[in-house]
Amino acid sequence: MSINYNLHEYRLANGSDYRARVKYRQTVNTVELLAMMHARHPHLSQAEMRVVFEALTETLLPLLLDGNRVVTPMGTYGITIKGGFDAVTDRYVEGRNCFEMTIKPNPEMQEAFARQARPHKVEPVKPTPMLHEYINVADPSAHDRLLPGNMARLLGDKLKVNPNDPEQGIFLLAMKNGRRDVDQPPIRINQLGINTDKELLFLVPPDLPPGAYRVEVRARFGKDLRSGQLRDILTVA
Repeated sequence: MSINYNLHEYRLANGSDYRARVKYRQTVNTVELLAMMHARHPHLSQAEMRVVFEALTETLLPLLLDGNRVVTPMGTYGITIKGGFDAVTDRYVEGRNCFEMTIKPNPEMQEAFARQARPHKVEPVKPTPMLHEYINVADPSAHDRLLPGNMARLLGDKLKVNPNDPEQGIFLLAMKNGRRDVDQPPIRINQLGINTDKELLFLVPPDLPPGAYRVEVRARFGKDLRSGQLRDILTVA
């Protein structure tokens, strides 16, 4: 049992510094939490535990709205006022000031957490274009073919490119015997329609020569140019 974290660089005026960022394994929702609680306490039904959660929430909110502090086994619920005041005679002003609910962990739980928490450093995942699917708009059944002069789509993640940067975009890499043909320069797609993180719509060059091609998307993240490729090789008859 450990807590994953990685380091991120912060550029300061007097040089660079690094800060740690916790990488959560997952987000546990109420349904999953109730299932875990039921596994530990099978004599209590999930329905019974859900009623307790709902009753606690329904009781807690009116107490806070009435200006009370509430201490529970999970933590202390309180109230704070945000925004400044000009003088001791000044009053609360909507828009300038606002109420916020605060939650302070139970001291015993906080101490137990601090005593048992164990760190585990992991390398940060660098954002990179990920190509999941190719769709031939003119003929969706031809999922492995490029049709010159027709529209096609790429679906994935972090696909958005800057079309004004010649190093970014969709590139077709000529293949030969299942490997990149290094004698043929990459062909950059010049006409893009949809250009989002999840989808790219583009026109297959009308003069694209017959052959096999690997589709590659190159995008810039900060100063770094990174690329991702479609797993399948596409062909032009």
